[in-house]
Amino acid sequence: MKALLVNGSPKARDSASGSILDSLAAALGPGMETRRLRAITAKEAEPADLEAEVLVLAFPLYVDSLPAPLLEWLLSYAALARARGATARPAAVYAICNCGFLEGAQTETALAIVRNFARSSGLRWGGAIGLGGGGMFEPMAKLPPEAAIKRPVSRAMDWLAGLIRGGEAPGEARYAQFAFPRLAYILAAHLGWRRQARANGLRPREIGKRLA
Repeated sequence: MKALLVNGSPKARDSASGSILDSLAAALGPGMETRRLRAITAKEAEPADLEAEVLVLAFPLYVDSLPAPLLEWLLSYAALARARGATARPAAVYAICNCGFLEGAQTETALAIVRNFARSSGLRWGGAIGLGGGGMFEPMAKLPPEAAIKRPVSRAMDWLAGLIRGGEAPGEARYAQFAFPRLAYILAAHLGWRRQARANGLRPREIGKRLA
């Protein structure tokens, strides 16, 4: 079975979406033939992209939606699929959305957008996972999947990988996040914003003025 893994993050490197696809590819195992692309560099889908029976989208949450480069790529993919017609079984679409909020359920609207896209484009909606704590994926990448802090996310990934391997398309969405205290996560996020502000010549107390 062929799977096309699409990284929807606009980041050139070290993206959470890239780490997520690495984990998924490992969970899928050697029996799955995978190919990867980045939506921001591919820009438009190509006929070869339609050869995959499985389409997996990994992307960060952007204002309850998808990043623009991924939206544009999906529109071009749908146009190609419609032009091809019913000559082959439509691909099954799976999505993995990560967000900066700790709670994975914050991705519900974005995943519903992908679900509606799949169904309106004549594709099969396979299912999805929404993952919270997006900023933690890169630092946690080298931890074993069963590490206590990572276990809820790893189990969600294993569930999705099982659906893909089995060719199942229940259309279900599940949500998970790292086993990390919410208050500690918020404090760490604030510390990160302050460091970024200082690195760019901005005093932390001036951030609020810029947003006012």
